[in-house]
Amino acid sequence: MPWKKTGAGELEFEGKIVKWVSEIRGWYEADLELQKLTTWETCMVFAAALYAGLAKGKWGSEFLGKGKIEKLDSTLSTTKGGQISMNPFDVLDFLAKNLDENFLVSKSSYVRGEVKAMVMREAARKAGA
Repeated sequence: MPWKKTGAGELEFEGKIVKWVSEIRGWYEADLELQKLTTWETCMVFAAALYAGLAKGKWGSEFLGKGKIEKLDSTLSTTKGGQISMNPFDVLDFLAKNLDENFLVSKSSYVRGEVKAMVMREAARKAGA
């Protein structure tokens, strides 16, 4: 397994997923406003979901992309309420194994901005509730 829990709230990563996790963790640690509004784990969930959506778009236009989309979808589950549930590390591991680093780098600024926007919307929603 490319990631595992090593203690209370501690995780260890190995393999291709390391670059992806490091990238996302770097955004979080560099953004004090983001740190005040949410946890690193929440950023990972949002980032994993965004990268997954971008990967589906990329693979949707490829000849053999349908199989990758189906495998990616198998890492997701649906709750009784109809919400999608996922382990962001399983999703990121799949993406890291099936996309090159150029994809990570080329989409990094976009995903970072979208994650921040999602966190800001969620914080505003909670403040107004």
